[in-house]
Amino acid sequence: MYFTEKEKSNMAVLFSEISNTKKNDFIFFYSDDLIFSVKVENFFDSDNDEDFDSENYEEYNACVVQIKQILVDKNNKFKGIELFELNYRNFPRKIKTEDGRIILKEFV
Repeated sequence: MYFTEKEKSNMAVLFSEISNTKKNDFIFFYSDDLIFSVKVENFFDSDNDEDFDSENYEEYNACVVQIKQILVDKNNKFKGIELFELNYRNFPRKIKTEDGRIILKEFV
């Protein structure tokens, strides 16, 4: 799978972890107010919904994330949401495996 420069510090790390360990259950930390237990599903190509011929068109890697449990959501932002598309634009700031090993920390 090819990763752009924007994706090498985030999506590529997650893809590599899943490829190497065959485990896809994680804890995603977006902030102190938003923490999920998730299962990462299929990786696929996605885009920003711009016209293909537009200079703003962008294609990138994404994956389906199933929210197994909302651990913290102080603003009820994800209440009722079971699946979402993850890409480099909405990547969590920290990811841990279910056994507590940090695979990505403080993505900016």
